[in-house]
Amino acid sequence: MGPPAPLSYAVPVAGRSGYVYPPGAERIEANMLDVRGLAPGQKARDPRTGNTFLVP
Repeated sequence: MGPPAPLSYAVPVAGRSGYVYPPGAERIEANMLDVRGLAPGQKARDPRTGNTFLVP
């Protein structure tokens, strides 16, 4: 087994500080995640998919 794949950064939502779109998610309101209180570079998990990503 090789090393784990590197994590991707989420995409900030324009005009909505503290909200992101998870990597690969369609950029619609239903996919926005609240990452307020998390530090840049911190790992977070998308509750819908269980995928882990990095906070931008």
